[in-house]
Amino acid sequence: MNGVRICSIRDDPENPEFLSYWDNGVPHAFGVHRFMYDGGRYVHLSSDAVGFEGMIYRILDIIDPKHPVEIGRWWMPDQYADGYPGRTFDPSAPHNPTFMEKNHLHGPPFVVGNRAYLGYSGAGLVILDVSDMTRPRCLGQLRLMPPFCSQLAGSRTHTALPLLGRDYVVVTNEGERYTWFTPERIKENHRAQALNNLHMVDVSDPGNPTLIAEFLIPKSLLGSPSGTSTRPGWEYRGRLARIISMNPCPANPGWSPETIEYTAVYFCCRPPGV
Repeated sequence: MNGVRICSIRDDPENPEFLSYWDNGVPHAFGVHRFMYDGGRYVHLSSDAVGFEGMIYRILDIIDPKHPVEIGRWWMPDQYADGYPGRTFDPSAPHNPTFMEKNHLHGPPFVVGNRAYLGYSGAGLVILDVSDMTRPRCLGQLRLMPPFCSQLAGSRTHTALPLLGRDYVVVTNEGERYTWFTPERIKENHRAQALNNLHMVDVSDPGNPTLIAEFLIPKSLLGSPSGTSTRPGWEYRGRLARIISMNPCPANPGWSPETIEYTAVYFCCRPPGV
């Protein structure tokens, strides 16, 4: 979908009432890839935009849900294709895995207070000041590629999840996408691949986000050819139990389903103050 549909569930949750549709203006592209909405006035999008290569951060004001309006946006400088003489690109071109190394907002953008935390693919973790929603400002950045992010992986930095009440952000790389590659391509890349881990980042100083811990993926957890987890591995809260039930005996010595489950809960779901 190239935009956002807004519906009301106030009167009848089982039969939502359609209110409006906001179009991002770029047909046949990624569309609105991810979004965050936790109530209130603003919707935070990872979305294509006319004149930009790859998804950027776009902010919608839905104070009038029947007439959503974009009121702010932010992008990495190299994304603004119209700012370079003679530069062209085709937003509807077939997917090319090397695109994942470029700077684009995979998202979703996570906003806590006046800060937005963005998983920005090749650009790594980006932290913005959104105290003025009409003019987001960059505070800091932490690149993870290199040393992390396999060449056979998906989005080089996928998600940046802030832990509420704590000065930490959990950042993920998207795991290997073997279904996207031919056997010949995999054979060409049959060499050591960079790790796609779950990263713990200290953001107490947003101008200097600091990598402080790594959560290594247990070997062959999902049976991928390289012995590391594929996309579903560590990106989504609430899916750990299903993964463990599918793979009750990870190959790494010392790992058990209980160890994996509670370690991941500690990283992703630990409530403030616990």
